[in-house]
Amino acid sequence: PDSLNALDITINLTKRKETKEKNSQGKITKYTLFLEAEMIAKNLEKSRVTSKKFMNSSSLSVASNHSDTLRNEKKNYELMTERLAETITNYLQLYYKY
Repeated sequence: PDSLNALDITINLTKRKETKEKNSQGKITKYTLFLEAEMIAKNLEKSRVTSKKFMNSSSLSVASNHSDTLRNEKKNYELMTERLAETITNYLQLYYKY
């Protein structure tokens, strides 16, 4: 069956990293990672446009070596992306419920 709500969806992702903690020597020990999604959904049937921003954040401890920190950062962003995708999907299901 045809969908009741044919949508054209655009999602722009922005990620950033901020220093959360430094030790007494001034070295960074923790970061806060942010992932923001700006979604624009156009209903192709009704010419209705919906836009909404979603944000997720996570704390990242600095590992003893740089490559482990980068690996952990990548893993955190992947998990945050999955959570954002679930949140956006749930939002769209509720917003376009028929």
